[in-house]
Amino acid sequence: MSGAEMVPVIYGLMMVDEFGNHLKMRDSTMVMKDFRQEKYSQVFAFNKTDYKTFTESYKYYLGRPGELKVIFDSVEAYSTRARIGVVNTESTPALKALEERKKKLKAQ
Repeated sequence: MSGAEMVPVIYGLMMVDEFGNHLKMRDSTMVMKDFRQEKYSQVFAFNKTDYKTFTESYKYYLGRPGELKVIFDSVEAYSTRARIGVVNTESTPALKALEERKKKLKAQ
């Protein structure tokens, strides 16, 4: 996976973790492993990848810290744009994909 392809996947996985941690505080019976497995699968499917491809790419970038830093800087920028809505979603494919993801998750 390219660095650009990694950004929305990493962002999605981070959001799953944050959401799961929030839910876990409200429901102590929740099994995080099951929750993460289900939601991670959704993130991978939405981004048209799979666990194996993602982990191989992630391991590749772990061996290249400079490139990994660029990816995580991009994840931070992606998150900031998504949070404050500065960029028009019609003009940015990544944010448009995020909006579509939100709509899909609400529909489920």
